[in-house]
Amino acid sequence: MYKNLDKKLQREFQNPPALYYIAIGKSDPLKPFVDKYRSRLSRMGCIYMYNETSGGHTWENWRRYLLNFLPRLFKNK
Repeated sequence: MYKNLDKKLQREFQNPPALYYIAIGKSDPLKPFVDKYRSRLSRMGCIYMYNETSGGHTWENWRRYLLNFLPRLFKNK
């Protein structure tokens, strides 16, 4: 899955998605990986929306992210 990731991302962002949303809590164990991924996206010039909150990988955060993400799906349509 991660083999040739840069090429896969270039292909994905040739026709960029209207919304590429990344959200994570500051104490989520996956945060270091997300930070590295975001650096890669930024270095490649890919546009994304980033939402970082306190806390970790919890239902409360998932709910927050969903409430933030859903209305964005229908903007400018």
